[in-house]
Amino acid sequence: MNSVDAMFAKKYLRDFDSFESFVMSGLGNKAIMDYMHFKPQVDYIDGVGEFDNVKVIVKKYENIDESYKEVVESIGFGGELGSHNITKSLEKNEVFFTDEMKAKIFSIYKSDFSYFGYGYEP
Repeated sequence: MNSVDAMFAKKYLRDFDSFESFVMSGLGNKAIMDYMHFKPQVDYIDGVGEFDNVKVIVKKYENIDESYKEVVESIGFGGELGSHNITKSLEKNEVFFTDEMKAKIFSIYKSDFSYFGYGYEP
């Protein structure tokens, strides 16, 4: 974690005792939602196409290897896409979402779900 993220976490995230507590009580808070990691992703691409010579390429992480090859081919250069910090086992790190958590996340990030073509199942 870099120093900026550490300061943000200390100020805004330290009072949450669980991921569920954060989602249900913190997510949606203006100060949290204004921070770069919690903003809807469409906020980063909205309006970008209005600039000359800007091409927006949206790819999904779950297809990163294939997507990276496509981007490299389209721009004509690139290197190896390395893999770092790979989770070895999801058992210890698996996150469970209650129906209430899913509904809250969907309501906050509805524009992302729609724009990027993800469905929602409560």
